[in-house]
Amino acid sequence: MHTEFTATGAAGLSPKSLLSLLGTAKAPNLIDVCLDEHIAQDPYLIPSSRRMSYLDVDTDRPAVVICQKGLKLSQGVAALLRHQGRQATFLQGGQFAWRDLGYPRIALQHIVSSDLWVTSEDDFPKRALQFWTLKRWISPTAKLIHIPDDQAALVGERFEAGVLPPDHTGADLFNLDIKPLQNLEKQIMGGQSDIRLILRGLEVLYDKENKGLKHALTLLDAAYAGYRSCQ
Repeated sequence: MHTEFTATGAAGLSPKSLLSLLGTAKAPNLIDVCLDEHIAQDPYLIPSSRRMSYLDVDTDRPAVVICQKGLKLSQGVAALLRHQGRQATFLQGGQFAWRDLGYPRIALQHIVSSDLWVTSEDDFPKRALQFWTLKRWISPTAKLIHIPDDQAALVGERFEAGVLPPDHTGADLFNLDIKPLQNLEKQIMGGQSDIRLILRGLEVLYDKENKGLKHALTLLDAAYAGYRSCQ
């Protein structure tokens, strides 16, 4: 079951509760305020989190603030956000607790600051899964553009964008070892399936790429929630 996010203030949010929200449209804004020296020692982020200085944090969405141990930095920032009228809390135990539980983390080297990603994947269902993976697991503001294979790497370099190779969902590149996500991938990356057929239908219905991908997000959200409920 998915947890409905509510900012629990001084009590914080447990890693287990946060994990239940990841990969869904209900996930809060994750703000990582770890110090640079801490990130240098352990260069990983919790999926969909964004790094910010603890001295300059702002958010227009409900937020969970993350630091190394879930102590002064994250609790202080969350309290300041609540003082400003924002809905915010902190992750209990911080990055260390999340890591020690073996929960998924993204290597910092795979994150691009521009939020722009390039794919040369021609198959729309696979491309939709790439987009969903980026939006739900890497950055809620991620953008994906479709470029011919011979130009994808060059466009990525010129625009400082991440590049997703064809026939890769993104989950494998980001080492997201999550069973419901793997089940969803099998339905789309394999042969014919009901999900693939519906995604094909979205491609036919919407001649503009961004409209098709936007509607695909809702479909894939529902499919992922279904797989999660079977656990």
